[in-house]
Amino acid sequence: MSLKFFSQFLILENIVEDAQLQAAISEAGVSHKTLGQLAVESGFITSQNAIDLNQEQLKRDMPFGKLAKEKGLLTEEQLVELVKTQSDQHLKVGEALLKLGHVSEAELEDILERYQAAKSGKSNVLANLPELAEHPVADFVANSFSRMTMRLARIHIKIGEVTSLQDASFKDFAASILMSGGEHGLRVGLSADQDFANEVIRGMTRIMSGDEDIQFGQEKGDYEDLLGGFLDILAGHAVASLESQGIRLEMGTPDFGIPDVEGHAFAIGSTTGHAVLMLCKD
Repeated sequence: MSLKFFSQFLILENIVEDAQLQAAISEAGVSHKTLGQLAVESGFITSQNAIDLNQEQLKRDMPFGKLAKEKGLLTEEQLVELVKTQSDQHLKVGEALLKLGHVSEAELEDILERYQAAKSGKSNVLANLPELAEHPVADFVANSFSRMTMRLARIHIKIGEVTSLQDASFKDFAASILMSGGEHGLRVGLSADQDFANEVIRGMTRIMSGDEDIQFGQEKGDYEDLLGGFLDILAGHAVASLESQGIRLEMGTPDFGIPDVEGHAFAIGSTTGHAVLMLCKD
């Protein structure tokens, strides 16, 4: 995971303040770069290779490095080198925080352990919800949502309090998508404030166009259309992954607004806005 993910983790978990983090990054002499950017900088792949791999990730739920290796663009040795470079960046920032007196040695060890757990993307948010705890589609979404937001929008999120849909505090924009499949059917929705939606849309347009600075529409419909596109990718990954387990699902097209059904709403926190993830059994 990139330094950006580690930095967002430190802020979101209230470990350090932004000014302390920036001072540590400066002290460590590192910068925010994705695995793809590091691979291009190292001369292992071209910029176009990186764009093509990012676009392939829209269709396949696979880490950048693993996908690049599968396609013969990176060797195992090159991938190990790149991952080590990223890990060294995290360690350097941690050591800088220690040197600057913002954390103790014991706190730093705990931080790095917690970060490793956060990287796994594993979630237990469904554990106390009997109707969803054993639901394979809900489980897939709960465990892949943070991975998708980081991969597509470079946002580290934290799933917080859960309420019923009727009691939730929704944000400015909303979209949902239905995956039909009998007892396995599930509607997944996302409601986001403008800051969160901006980051999702910026990430989506960056990947689809290969342009970091592309402009996008600012109307409510523009935001909800691309939130629906994000959910379409998430649902597509769920359909493909669960088919290998014998679970057949059919995807609908995205709907806009808050779904008029019963379900659960999970508060989503991030350093770039807030959102609500909705899971509703079909």
